[in-house]
Amino acid sequence: MGFEFLKSERPDLWDRFTRREEYENPIRDMYGRFPYWASRERDIFRPSVSEYLFEQGLVNPEYPDGCEFAVWVTHDIDIIYGSPYTKLIAGCLAIKQGDTKTAKQEILSLHTKKKPYFNFDEILSLEEKYGVKSTWFFQALNPGEPEFRYFLSDIECVFGDILEAGGEIGLHGGFEAPYNLDKLLLEKSRLEKILGQKVAGYRNHFLKFQMPDTLELLAQAGFSYDSTLGYADCIGFRTGMCHPYKPVNLNTGKEINIIELPLHIMEGSMFHHYMRLNFDMGWKLVQQIIERVQGCQGILVINWHNTSYREWSVERKLLEKILGYCQEKDAWMRTNIDAHQK
Repeated sequence: MGFEFLKSERPDLWDRFTRREEYENPIRDMYGRFPYWASRERDIFRPSVSEYLFEQGLVNPEYPDGCEFAVWVTHDIDIIYGSPYTKLIAGCLAIKQGDTKTAKQEILSLHTKKKPYFNFDEILSLEEKYGVKSTWFFQALNPGEPEFRYFLSDIECVFGDILEAGGEIGLHGGFEAPYNLDKLLLEKSRLEKILGQKVAGYRNHFLKFQMPDTLELLAQAGFSYDSTLGYADCIGFRTGMCHPYKPVNLNTGKEINIIELPLHIMEGSMFHHYMRLNFDMGWKLVQQIIERVQGCQGILVINWHNTSYREWSVERKLLEKILGYCQEKDAWMRTNIDAHQK
């Protein structure tokens, strides 16, 4: 992809691409993540590195059916059982939105386990409507490990439905995995045992990540690709890239043997916890990002948790707006494997 050319001709873009500042800046948030607010890169909504590489003819992606760009929909599965408290809050929010039907369903589900987050069939049906084939990142933790929320055996029954729909299953690494090869291998083996096949893809829980150590560990663990490199506190282009690429380790000066498909848009970043956008503000910003990805024939990577699919929610409404808009633009909306190998 012309790394040396980029390094010599545009050192500013080389530094963004390699995340040099994350080697040099010791600031981390409470989860050990490098946050956007600590970054000196302010043009976060522009894929400046991909744009430059595309203009120079150093990336020339091709997608099936003559599509100009691709959209890769992903899901991080953190929770599948809603607690009585979360259901009660959801019921109150539904009442506030004037959705009495949903409010009644939430209240009636207080005594059950599988509502409202065991909603895989609903998500697959929605994706079929828009011609989407997505990737699902599942945790593979056991009781006593940080952030344990469910057993793999609890959701084993949905793996076949996801694969039959043309989707893909990857590992959603636990809190300790991005810094510990033994943990990575253990969690990977747990998921592969239940799944009955090799796991190619990875994204870490809470987007915890250490540059370049995590990438080196993922390569050693046998993953084909990672999709963790996005900011939790802001959507956009952390590496300036919207094309798959092999990262470079600045400590060794060598490429790392893994493909990075950086994360661009996560609903949890946009609403409530971080950016606190409303629907109109969120859509205006997302539309701008989509058009810039299309402009350099890239792959837009989005992450929508299974907890964001209530019909009245702003997250659900925005996702359908995104998928409908990209469908009208004839984007290739398949798994990452389809998007960067075909």
